[in-house]
Amino acid sequence: MTKRFVFDQSNDEQKQVANGEQQTPKPTEGQIEKVDVRRAIPATKEGLQFQSLEDIYRFGKYVIDSGIFPQFKKPSEIVIVAQIAADTKIPLSQALQNICFINGRATMWGDALLAAAYATGMLEDFKEEIVGEGDDMTAVCTVKRKDIPTPFVRKFSMKDAQRAGLLDKRGEVWKKYPARMLQMRARSWALRDAGLTQGIVAREEVEDLPEIEVRPLPDTEGEKRKFGFSKPKELADGNTVEEVADERPEEDTTGLAETDESDGQAKQIEETEQQKDQLFEE
Repeated sequence: MTKRFVFDQSNDEQKQVANGEQQTPKPTEGQIEKVDVRRAIPATKEGLQFQSLEDIYRFGKYVIDSGIFPQFKKPSEIVIVAQIAADTKIPLSQALQNICFINGRATMWGDALLAAAYATGMLEDFKEEIVGEGDDMTAVCTVKRKDIPTPFVRKFSMKDAQRAGLLDKRGEVWKKYPARMLQMRARSWALRDAGLTQGIVAREEVEDLPEIEVRPLPDTEGEKRKFGFSKPKELADGNTVEEVADERPEEDTTGLAETDESDGQAKQIEETEQQKDQLFEE
């Protein structure tokens, strides 16, 4: 079995590893593998070259510490963003600026969503237009995939926004920028229905959805109650014991008793038949 422990590398050794001049030999079975938590993440003209999940997590800590992207609170969120960036084939720096987690979903600003669609290599044609004015204003988005002959045409109008109650929830934004809001709605629908966003939704759309209640993780006592244990009961000597509080209704064992009785009778009949067979053989 390979064992692991942490050791410190000198700065010269870290530079050699980063430049590819030094390769850490792979341990054979039974040897101890040396793991350096401070190993430098290689950087080239294409940017940082992550070699492992730990590298991305460490990078996530730097991002959180910088405070530049306040929408992220934990390094693990950066790990997910990095995977989304890889799936959608957009640069990680662009993903950090445009991805946000809202209501339990990964979202992108509408312009980044279009970039992700182009990155798939399957977007043949894309067209947007605003028709009408005032309450009759409508955004129309047409998306044509290379492998599907029929284009995807999606529309979203001010009347649609009124029916959905969007003007009441974020009325100030919709009043100031109605064309832009309609445009992002129609774009999100068209690109998603065409299957060009890897399931990512436009941030402008998700921000208008009702918030989802996030339930906190159950505490220890809650888990005990869930699995049939009550709170500790204090005894006279000051000690405590766990009482099993089975609140489930008593099971009906009548059928089980009848089944056991039937099985016993069948077994007795079988033993009698075996005895008869032995007598006949003798």
